[in-house]
Amino acid sequence: MNNKAFCFLGLGIAIRMTGILTHPIWADEAWQIEVSQLPFMDMIKMHQLDFNPPLWSIVTWMTTRLFGINEIGIRLPALLLSILSLAIAWLVIEKLVEDEVIRLAAFASVAILPYQIWQAQEGRCYALIQVLYVAGMWFAINRKTALTVSMGALLIWTHSTGVFYAIGLGLILLVINWKSALWMVLAPISFLPWVPAIATTTSQIPHWLWPLSAWELFRSLAITSTGWASQPMAILTWSVVLGLAVFGTIRNARDQKIGLLSIFGLAPLAGMLAFSILIRNVIFYRPAGPLVAAMLPWIIVVIWPKGLKARAIAWYIMIGIMAIGLMTTNGSQKGGSLSEWAGFISHEWQDGDVIYNATWTTFYPMRYYLPDDEYIIENAKGHVFSGEGQPLENIPHKRAWLIWSKDSGLLSQSEWSQLQSYADQGQLIGQINLPQLAPVSFYLIDGGVK
Repeated sequence: MNNKAFCFLGLGIAIRMTGILTHPIWADEAWQIEVSQLPFMDMIKMHQLDFNPPLWSIVTWMTTRLFGINEIGIRLPALLLSILSLAIAWLVIEKLVEDEVIRLAAFASVAILPYQIWQAQEGRCYALIQVLYVAGMWFAINRKTALTVSMGALLIWTHSTGVFYAIGLGLILLVINWKSALWMVLAPISFLPWVPAIATTTSQIPHWLWPLSAWELFRSLAITSTGWASQPMAILTWSVVLGLAVFGTIRNARDQKIGLLSIFGLAPLAGMLAFSILIRNVIFYRPAGPLVAAMLPWIIVVIWPKGLKARAIAWYIMIGIMAIGLMTTNGSQKGGSLSEWAGFISHEWQDGDVIYNATWTTFYPMRYYLPDDEYIIENAKGHVFSGEGQPLENIPHKRAWLIWSKDSGLLSQSEWSQLQSYADQGQLIGQINLPQLAPVSFYLIDGGVK
């Protein structure tokens, strides 16, 4: 690694670390904390009710016991893995990209990719997916078949979309040495012990995933590259850039290095697209985050300005949008001011109060922020740790704090109507907006629901 690349690595590390301990815990992290507090075997059994395998929870189960139930315990693994994936990405780029300027541009793009910062500062599995995929690519191009297969197996055990990343590694092995690719069958074989749980978890595939469309596809790519800034322009840019990159790859079909980069960037997406078209949509921005980091080196190598104005314009627009995204990305947006609202409720708390959450997206954060037994915190839909929920009128209370995340994908029409009837009996006291979640409204129902 030369001095310029080392500077970009240092920049990438610095922006990944900035604010990691001050950003509030948000819904997914709060859920992960709940899981990590379970006894080990109970945690494994719980994942039979989830749609993702348990590898990431095993990681956080250990780190929360080492560092505590706090931001460090839940986020440190993601931070370290994100930094490691950045360093390995340089090794891959260095080996496959010959031009030094293009090489540095590709690495710099990955280093400052706004959504990468989010993933590095979040106690979820996406940084693990990325480091396994990038490491698998590095092992594959260096003909280390056993290690590549191991990365593929770990990907399958990490997330429900991990199999598509494992397929990408298998295709890379196939191009390099088709005989070594045969060993990739061991990756899904390693997953056989979890197969009995698939019948249960298949029914738990998120029902809130929207139908597949070109708009939603490019929207996911836009979010995972530039964050939530300038979405319309980012979506348009991605559609143009991706088209140019595919065209450029076809024109350079005989270049094996470009071919390997294109497989690295496109194979998981192609697998997700095929599954989404034939069976059910699995494409949304969160598991696509590691994919965009793999696509950028391929795109930049192929569309780097070489006299063609369209390429130059697309490149400069993409960099501009990434810069805007980097300046406007703020990890505190994930949890918004839920922690402040928890503090306000705690200050105003009276005997006979109950906190009634419409969905799990506020239920788990409130349980994290208000862990004492004196706070009665309920969820309308129940949760996996204590069973089904119950209507607010069936819960003894004098006052109710109704926290309503207005996400139509998580609530049926009848549930929505019931919550509206509760809200009509109370007073709206505040609202917050969260980029990754629906807007949240806070109501105080003085005297309780009748």
